[in-house]
Amino acid sequence: DRLHNEYFKNLPQNWQLYLVHLFNKVLEQEKVPDIWAKSIVSMIYKKGDKTMPDNYRPISLLCGILKIFTQIILERLIVWDESVFALPESQCGFRKGRSCVDNLFVLNTMIQLKLDYRKSDLFVIFVDYRKAFDSVNRSRLWHKLSQMGISGKLIRILKSIYDNATLRVKSGGIVSDEIPVTKGVLQGEVLTGYLFSLFTSDIEEFFRARGASGIPISPGKDILLSLYADDSAFFADSMPDLVKKLEILANYASKNHLEVNTVKTKIIHFHKGRPKKIKKLYYLGEEVEVVSAFDYLGIRFSNSGLFHLASKLAASRASSAVGSVLEVCRKGKFRSMECRSRVNDAISMSTLFYGVEIWGLRYLSEIEKAHLEFYKKLFSLNKSTPAWLIRTEFDLLNSNYNVVKSALFWICKLLEMQDHRLPKLCFLKLKNIHFSRKPSLKYNWFSQMDYLLSLIGSNDILLETDPTVFKKSISGTLNRYKESQKLNDLELMHSAKYSPIYNDLLATSSVCQYSSELNLPFGIVKLVT
Repeated sequence: DRLHNEYFKNLPQNWQLYLVHLFNKVLEQEKVPDIWAKSIVSMIYKKGDKTMPDNYRPISLLCGILKIFTQIILERLIVWDESVFALPESQCGFRKGRSCVDNLFVLNTMIQLKLDYRKSDLFVIFVDYRKAFDSVNRSRLWHKLSQMGISGKLIRILKSIYDNATLRVKSGGIVSDEIPVTKGVLQGEVLTGYLFSLFTSDIEEFFRARGASGIPISPGKDILLSLYADDSAFFADSMPDLVKKLEILANYASKNHLEVNTVKTKIIHFHKGRPKKIKKLYYLGEEVEVVSAFDYLGIRFSNSGLFHLASKLAASRASSAVGSVLEVCRKGKFRSMECRSRVNDAISMSTLFYGVEIWGLRYLSEIEKAHLEFYKKLFSLNKSTPAWLIRTEFDLLNSNYNVVKSALFWICKLLEMQDHRLPKLCFLKLKNIHFSRKPSLKYNWFSQMDYLLSLIGSNDILLETDPTVFKKSISGTLNRYKESQKLNDLELMHSAKYSPIYNDLLATSSVCQYSSELNLPFGIVKLVT
């Protein structure tokens, strides 16, 4: 419709009423305007052979009014789901109050339970569906929605959108003729992921009906799989169990017209010590590769169950982002150090700290090294420049503080969850193990957190079970952690032999953060350094 979203966001009150009237008319007549289902698709090259269509990512542009309308439908579906629990607890994709961190925490807990607590192995199948959203069989989708109890009116409205769906491909300024879209869910609007989640909501029930079980987490409760929209991870505790679940997966995919991409589907055998030789695994006659590491929801999991590779990958991504930050600072001609630091936090640090509450507790030094890279590159500092000196000069907090902060707020969120939520069950299991046997800093997330807080005498906060009380205690805990980090830097500064001149300058000056107060053009900063 060539209307920007800002147009709708700034509509006057009377025009908003026109929209409401239009939407009510659609609900009444159970039919949407034909133009709503028309989309323009641009193909964005990813990598590989440019002549292969599979190496392009389609980006769909749809009418803004359709997106507003489907957002309303989505909100109603969410309210409905909260009352009937249509989606399984294992599904976290496109659901309010849930995120990738939920899945990451569950997977990490499964690994830690098997490798440390039960001293056994864990197999995880990371399933990739070929063109998952584009493969949804619509007739089966409407049937499933009806079986779940979704009203016929809503289904007929959705069918009205999909029956008229067409696309035109745009490339090099040229737009193709209209092409009917007869399969899959529409790309580019908010209902897409949720409809796919509803379509596959019966997958766990399907597996259990065929005798599959998961990893025990509490009396009468186990975890069989973890889902984030079309990203699926299935857990198995032995080779026979793994083979059985691959067979059930093939059966489910066939019945639901889904195709598993055996090239991108991977299996990790998590274990302690040297890897054991395992036989080749097959899915419908095609070999599924067993790998030593896999990037799941943006975090690298390795077969050791540890996050050394994840920390290196996060640091590498942050380092790449630093180059972009410096370019933005140069082009933006930022004078103040505060502006430069904010840009770095928004671009580079957001990359570094993604999921850090899960993987970062044992890799604080690696995280801090990546955190300070921006300042070293900005001022052309030697790689051997001590971290305490940079933090003191720029009045920076050690990144350890942000890691602990993220973890504390994650615990608060866990405590606020309903008792049936999988992440909460995982947290309580790790907590129980921590207090019932010798703590494991290697394979127990709770023990790692307890250790970090014990360094400042604040690990008692982890005994709190009331989320309201816990939340109020976070501020005091973080203040103590901050003071501890500052004191540690001062001790390092006074005992360091790196630069006695620097210590003398600080001793004779009342200003300790000179560099953080620089207000010079970027070019001058680079020239001086």
